Amino acid sequence: MLKPPAGARVAIIEFEDLECPACAHSFPIVHQAAARYRISGTSIVRYDFPLRIHVWSFDAAVYARWFQDKVSLSAANDYRASVRASQQSIGGKEDLRSFTRKLATDHKVQLPFVIDPAGDLANTIRSDYALDTRLNVTQTPAIIVVTAQYYQQITGDPHDIYAAIEEAVAQTKLK
Repeated sequence: MLKPPAGARVAIIEFEDLECPACAHSFPIVHQAAARYRISGTSIVRYDFPLRIHVWSFDAAVYARWFQDKVSLSAANDYRASVRASQQSIGGKEDLRSFTRKLATDHKVQLPFVIDPAGDLANTIRSDYALDTRLNVTQTPAIIVVTAQYYQQITGDPHDIYAAIEEAVAQTKLK
């Protein structure tokens, strides 16, 4: 069910919650590993998995999707990284909205008063959540290295991604 995007031999799939401290910890490790093995941004597949115990996580995912759809993938990645780095200073939904408004201003973009009037972005996140549930993802971060015939979920230490990528690359060379 989990495969690399078209044209990619190896991909990293992340199921994340923007309010999750463990996700914030693993994010730079995962992306450093991707850069080391030249796994491009399009081969890092992200699914939002906002945990219900987190107060503002779902809203942060909606904002991230808005940046992705209305500004750019780069702006969305900047937003996600900034939210992770600022988790401790975001106490609730109003703090998140102020934080998001400032980041939009930094990107020279006007944040609309109603970010998702038709609910399309929220529905996309709910769709991600449904996929996560079907795949039996129960915690965040859930990081999986995949090829067309191989996958390995990283559990425990996020640094284990380096060995998983090396194994995935070796598997693709055998085919």
